[in-house]
Amino acid sequence: GYNAAAAAVVFLLSLCVHLAVAWAIGQHTQQISDFGNALELSRGDFPLTETPDHYRIFSNWGIYPLYLKLIQELFGYGAFTAIVLNALICAVSSMLIYILCRLGFQDERVGFLGALIYTFWPSHLLYSVILSPEFLNIFLTLLFMVLLEMLIGRYHKRSVYGMTCLAAVVLSLAGFFKQIDKIILIASGIMFVILILQKKFLICKKTFLILALFAGCYILSGKLIYAGLDYAYGETVNRNPAMHFIYIGLNPETYGVWSDEVFHVYPQNVKDCNYDFKQASDLTFTRLKEEIAEKKHLQFPYFAEKFRTAWADNSEIWWVDVTLRDDSAFLKKTHWLDQMSIFTQNFWMVICILICAEAVFLFVNPRERYMYMWLILFGFACLLTLSEVQSRYKCVVYPVLSILAADGIVKLLKLLKNVFFSLQQTGKRLY
Repeated sequence: GYNAAAAAVVFLLSLCVHLAVAWAIGQHTQQISDFGNALELSRGDFPLTETPDHYRIFSNWGIYPLYLKLIQELFGYGAFTAIVLNALICAVSSMLIYILCRLGFQDERVGFLGALIYTFWPSHLLYSVILSPEFLNIFLTLLFMVLLEMLIGRYHKRSVYGMTCLAAVVLSLAGFFKQIDKIILIASGIMFVILILQKKFLICKKTFLILALFAGCYILSGKLIYAGLDYAYGETVNRNPAMHFIYIGLNPETYGVWSDEVFHVYPQNVKDCNYDFKQASDLTFTRLKEEIAEKKHLQFPYFAEKFRTAWADNSEIWWVDVTLRDDSAFLKKTHWLDQMSIFTQNFWMVICILICAEAVFLFVNPRERYMYMWLILFGFACLLTLSEVQSRYKCVVYPVLSILAADGIVKLLKLLKNVFFSLQQTGKRLY
């Protein structure tokens, strides 16, 4: 179990921090690009017959305007309503990080530190004033991981079946806000095999029933959500826009970075194929193969540039700069953003050092639950090598990085304590 009072403290602290950011920055923010389009679309009536092609073609954005519409119908229209909901979602995510570490790793210290790192992550705090589906994906992914830990703990109880169905639905829904659910699924499968090899799970009828139940609920919930999107938009939406992101990510010209030219290749193919999405994917794939064969560019320097683009810049600061309105003279001061950019880069450096330390400790004494975190991170890195790169996409792995960095801190402090104790004992003997 976990300490409910401690979880509540984590939630309230995170909520206060995010609400402060919403008040100081969010109310001066204008939603642009995809974020503004989603907000505008959420004000329409069902079915959304005036929907731009963008939302039919890129179904990974399809459900988010419906979410915005729901919360604004309930709590009032305006971007600030959704920004406040972002603060609430981030606070719940911080609490889930604490619960996950407490349940899965039996370490309250890692849970507290991981939740604090995620709560005070500078670029994530600034990004929380943008209306983007990543926050919902983070919340649902963490919820799935908590449910998975509870499922493992209740394997021998009847409630395991209901937990399995709920976990499958949550993971399927998470994939509609950011299509990285397959990474989580593969990592979970590898961990499941490890648990079976360690005889923590048994190969028996119950195990196969759990797996079949999970697969059935995962697939069925996905189909039902797509059917709902078809109704909401009045047309059949794309079931698999992956080829669009693969084309952008592997074309020879842009190193996996969005550009107006490469962005319109897949949508134009969809229109040319009369919205036959499979045919459009095949056509895009054929073009990509021809470009790769002609340029012969899929070598290490290409992928190194993709990673540099994704991880080395600070575009979260850029989003704040371009979306802040002029009615906030203090926040628009250049020195404020420059200082925040430097602070964010230093924060990243510290996190990287702590994660490297964690990797060394795990190499010496591996623990399967922490290796699960590394599997997710490795899967995300693999995804970045194949698909479109935008630096803001990396925020979906902030919780994983927070947990790994937190455990790195705990391990380092323990090591320093042992070293200090050894030196103290040696000094006493010499004395």
